[in-house]
Amino acid sequence: MKQTFLLGLTAFALGFLPSCSNILEDSGSPSAIAETGKLSLALEADASVNVTTKATSTVTISDEVKNNLVITGTKEGSSITLGKSSDFANGVTRAVPAGTYTELSATYSQMTGDLQFDSPMLAGKTTETVTVTPNAAAAKASITATLTNSIITIDQGTFAELQKMATITELYVYTGSESSLPSGESQRYSLLSTENTLEAGKTLFVKPGLSNVFIHIAGKLI
Repeated sequence: MKQTFLLGLTAFALGFLPSCSNILEDSGSPSAIAETGKLSLALEADASVNVTTKATSTVTISDEVKNNLVITGTKEGSSITLGKSSDFANGVTRAVPAGTYTELSATYSQMTGDLQFDSPMLAGKTTETVTVTPNAAAAKASITATLTNSIITIDQGTFAELQKMATITELYVYTGSESSLPSGESQRYSLLSTENTLEAGKTLFVKPGLSNVFIHIAGKLI
């Protein structure tokens, strides 16, 4: 499964800035202004993630996520936040410090725990250095941002077949020990609706690298 964003980055020479962003607050002098350039980011998005279970389902990355990737540059060993993906939408350019960037990256993460509904994590970076030179030709780069966390999904067809044999009363995901079920509701990430059908429109994301994730299912045979 892979979510792909193509971020085309173009840095333009800047001779004069009538107003500066917060990353350039101290650039009031002509010499400081000469050390800036402009960054233009074009975003193309393949907004679906194909997830293979017994069948193929589709997870959609929302506009909220696509508009809030954090763009960061590494220059002279320091990391500089250059803005969000929405700052570069529709061909808008953004002022950035001039210099050689050994890496430009795009990331998104709002996860606060090991498991979380509707919380994709994305990351990508340039594979080559990018140099922004004042009063020079545009510098260009591209970033591919991919989904870094896993998801858990239950095939609707398989669940329907199971319902022919049993009334499902519990279906949830948890972390920890397989033999020790969580006692609190907050530790159970239920995949069932209040009508004991599969919850629609919600995707459960798993923190990258997590291995102690288990699915619990309980019910009564018909």
